[in-house]
Amino acid sequence: MYMLSPVLLACSMGIPVLIVDPRTSAYFLLEGILRMNDMGFAVPVLLKDFAREMALSIGVAWLFMAAICIVVGYAFVGIALWIEKLMIKRNMFKEENAIADNPPLL
Repeated sequence: MYMLSPVLLACSMGIPVLIVDPRTSAYFLLEGILRMNDMGFAVPVLLKDFAREMALSIGVAWLFMAAICIVVGYAFVGIALWIEKLMIKRNMFKEENAIADNPPLL
């Protein structure tokens, strides 16, 4: 699960961008949805007063934040995996059978 969490965090970085500039973000998302559904012909009609540079700035901000999340997230995941391997190597984990044989005293 923790191998996927940096990617999920990177994908959710669009939410802060939506909060900072909702109008431009909405245009950016609408254009993307239209182009993904092969409705690119409707983009000039629906977004006639929208400058492409504005969408580019939002896309770059989103990409920049997502890249930071992936780099930092996988650094932390790597540290967690390293600690887990050290703990397994030193037998710091108890097996479930050993716990079931000696239940804790209440």
